[in-house]
Amino acid sequence: MADLKSSATRNLAHYREIHRTDPRYGRSSQKLVGLIADAVRAGQATTPGWQPKTLLDFGCGKSQAAERVAKKLGLTHYLYDPAIPGLETLPVAQADLVMNTDVLEHLDETEVDLLISDVRGLTDHAYFNIATAPASKVLDSGENAHATVQPPEWWQARIAMHFPTVVRLPAAKNRVSFATWQISEKEMRRVVAGDMWRRKDRIKAVMYRLGLG
Repeated sequence: MADLKSSATRNLAHYREIHRTDPRYGRSSQKLVGLIADAVRAGQATTPGWQPKTLLDFGCGKSQAAERVAKKLGLTHYLYDPAIPGLETLPVAQADLVMNTDVLEHLDETEVDLLISDVRGLTDHAYFNIATAPASKVLDSGENAHATVQPPEWWQARIAMHFPTVVRLPAAKNRVSFATWQISEKEMRRVVAGDMWRRKDRIKAVMYRLGLG
């Protein structure tokens, strides 16, 4: 199995304790299921020969997002999270897709590249969702849970140091998301419209799809 450089980050013990004591913590990525599935379908439409079969949620928390994305796309899914007992061992050495959500901002800047490099070693096709503002949660050490707060452009450049393709996708306020596969302009319009629809901005979604927005 792969030797992970990011398996022992500085605040890992804090997150183990949070996961142990807070049953609701680590579920935020469940809101991203539709977007991730749409982005993968858009990549498949852009590159018809691309047929992923496996999905790894790298830093899954307690989320069922990977299971739900896998069900939508007909994939086999795997889970990994060093802060959760039973999931701290990487289950596969390679995956066709890797999702990494609400993780990178929790690392020190010096640790960010370690994790992105680990993901790159597992796949060519990764989805990242990252917070760009401080968290509401404070660690027992007194530090804000978001150790690295940077604008979208900073994160895009950082990921681009490891992946040749980095495409920015829709994201909620104070977040940014990226896919590391090609998505055509036509397919991106579908992804954006789908995101608007899920946010119940449905008139704008229809106008956008029609090229009127």
